[in-house]
Order: sequence, then C-alpha cells, then structure tokens
Amino acid sequence: MKRHSDDEIAFKLRQADDLYARGQSQVQICKHLAISIMTFHRWRKLTRTEKAGPASDGSFNLDLHNTILDTTIPAPEHNAFVQELVEENNRLKKIVANLLLEKMKLEEADEANIVRLVREPQRTVPR
Repeated sequence: MKRHSDDEIAFKLRQADDLYARGQSQVQICKHLAISIMTFHRWRKLTRTEKAGPASDGSFNLDLHNTILDTTIPAPEHNAFVQELVEENNRLKKIVANLLLEKMKLEEADEANIVRLVREPQRTVPR
C-alpha cells in the first residue's frame, strides 16, 4: 500500500479537478491518477475537513482518526436530520425483520410439504 505525501494528494486532487472539468468520469479519473475510487473519496473528504484551517505548525493532519468533521448543517437542523435518519433506520429494521420472519415461515412450510410428499405413497395412474 503506497502512502502519498500531503503535496502528492493535493497535486492529484488538482489533476482530478482538471480531468473532471474536461468531462471525465470518476472511474476514468481514478485510473488516470492510479488510485482507487475509495482513496479518491477519502481524500476529497479530508480536503473538506481541512477547510477549518491548518494545524498550529502550519501543516495539515491527514490522519482520518484525528480530523474534525465538516458539518455544513446548523446544529438544530442537523439534530432534526439525524433524528429523521434514526427513525427511518428503525423503520427499515422492522421491515427487514418482518421479511426474514416471512421467509422462515415459507421455508418451514416448504420443508413440511417435502416431508409430507416423501412419506405419502405415490399414487399410480392406471393406463
């Protein structure tokens, strides 16, 4: 796994902006830069978090675990948005649970039918 310096990352992101302006897709940009799409998105995320300003020594810390998340949504609206997401997540969990129960019932019914068919003697049709 190659580690890129801060300068290399900044240079490649500028290249990516130029390629995007020329109409290339993200896949094409990542192939041209020889990086994965996940790396590209991680770098984009890091540059958004760096807008808060450099560290006290003038450098940017690109460690994902030590970055400050950039929240563009004001706090009250952010809390409402998070609450909506939590409610939707709970609703979707219930839907998945119900579907799994339904699937289990169908599988049990199918097994019961197979067992019943195996135990019953086959009827022969007179010719």
